Amino acid sequence: MQTAFVGIGREEIHLLVWSVKMTLLSVDRGNLLYKLKRVWEREKMEQLLQQI
Repeated sequence: MQTAFVGIGREEIHLLVWSVKMTLLSVDRGNLLYKLKRVWEREKMEQLLQQI
C-alpha cells in the first residue's frame, strides 16, 4: 500500500516539474517567476490544509 502511494506521489511530482519547466520556458523570468512561485506555494499550502 505504501509502495503504491509513493508511486502516485512520484508521478505527481514529475508532472509538476514538467509543468513548471514548460511555464518557465514560455514566460519571462524575474518578477513573473517570483509571483508564480508565491502563487504555487499558496496553492500547495491550501491543498495540505484540506488534506488534514
